[in-house]
Amino acid sequence: MAENVLQPDEVTPDIFGNPTRIAWSVLVGSFIVFCLICTASTLGTYYYFFESSVTLTTALQVGSGTIGVREANTAEQTATGLRYIDAGTTVRTDQTNTLSQASITFRDPNNADRAVSVVTVKGDSSVQLLYARRPRFRWGTGLYRIHLGQLSGEIDVTVADELIRDVELVISSSQGHEVRILESGRYLVEGTADQLILTNRDGVAIMLGEESVPPRSIPIGGRGVYDIGEGVIEIGTAFDNLTVNSELQVFRPGEADIAGNEYPSGWVCSNDLQNEISRENRLPKGNHRFEISPDGRESFRLVREGANNNVATGCRQNFGDDDEGIDVTQYNELFVQMTLYVDSQSLSGCGQAASECPLMVRIIFEDLLRDEQGNILTDEDDQPRYQEREFIQGVYGRLDPMVPWALRCGTCFQDHVRIYPDAWYIYDSGDLFDFFPSGERPERVKSIEFYASGHNYDVYVNEVALLARQQPMLDETVNAQSDS
Repeated sequence: MAENVLQPDEVTPDIFGNPTRIAWSVLVGSFIVFCLICTASTLGTYYYFFESSVTLTTALQVGSGTIGVREANTAEQTATGLRYIDAGTTVRTDQTNTLSQASITFRDPNNADRAVSVVTVKGDSSVQLLYARRPRFRWGTGLYRIHLGQLSGEIDVTVADELIRDVELVISSSQGHEVRILESGRYLVEGTADQLILTNRDGVAIMLGEESVPPRSIPIGGRGVYDIGEGVIEIGTAFDNLTVNSELQVFRPGEADIAGNEYPSGWVCSNDLQNEISRENRLPKGNHRFEISPDGRESFRLVREGANNNVATGCRQNFGDDDEGIDVTQYNELFVQMTLYVDSQSLSGCGQAASECPLMVRIIFEDLLRDEQGNILTDEDDQPRYQEREFIQGVYGRLDPMVPWALRCGTCFQDHVRIYPDAWYIYDSGDLFDFFPSGERPERVKSIEFYASGHNYDVYVNEVALLARQQPMLDETVNAQSDS
């Protein structure tokens, strides 16, 4: 009987636990995942439309000489024309040809391909492009961000005016010390093994050294030198610009004379300069006016077409009250700088007499006449007598090797400078005082003149400046650590 008694079924535990608890866990987990997905999607969408960035269009244009270009993890190649470059590319100019030069132009394809900045790499210099970026969309809130590293030598930096967004352009030395450019303007940056140097011609820029050295802002017209070994930043005056309106800004652009000529303020211009001397009626005359260059820069254009005789088109600026000149004995250095673009020229080189370059600069100096004993000579009214001396230099873009014309004019100190046509070039004379014999340095500068000469020519200019420096740095130097 006992064996027939029914035993209750054994309850087997549910391996999944409490169904109610599982349901709530799934519900809460799903809600958390949903919130995370919504948050990530919102942040991702915001970042994509307002914070994400893409690269700027970056073009390398060789101005003179042969340039070395090394892309990331590749062997160096040579370049003589235009090419586009990417992040990681190192640009090196010729170490033996100090006139070699290349420009790196950063353009925004979302803003009519307008140039954001132009960096000119001077002779015997190198720099690496680390990145160049802009916001993905026009409504993005980010900056134009450009970073150049491993600077060795000198670069000239221009940041365009009236950009649609702010800019941060960082230039770092091989030691990691930085210059940060924060506004439109013009800057010179030089990096050596021992120093990082910033000249602020026009704009806002700061220098950063070691962590113990506070950042310093370099004022307009100032020159900052960070001495790596000493750990100090010295600030002084860069140079004085003796020219008025060296950027050749035209007064009221569009208001031309009957011949279509326009005039930069501070300059006296002529479309037939040689007629001031020869009085010959040589036609057609040249033309000078404000115009946008082929690559989009605002420029002053000198042009002549359809001619088979020589005429010069250009402008002159006289110095001092009543054109008496400026005393330059107070300066240690004096140099002329021109930024130009040769679009075309009909003559080879600078013509048969080497006096017809598509762009030439002429500076008239004056010094006192002295006798063999060093005494100042005077005129009938017992006034000091002066003699004029000149500096002439030309730049050209076309040379026919089959035409053996000279490349130095009869009164020139050195050969004219050859550059590539259709490329911007910054001509720097070096210290003009060095061209005169020791003890015969000019005492006054009377005028500066730039002009295009020859038969047919087409050249764009956006700077002609006569720059003077009293000494490399001011007596008042600033230790960056003392300002902390």
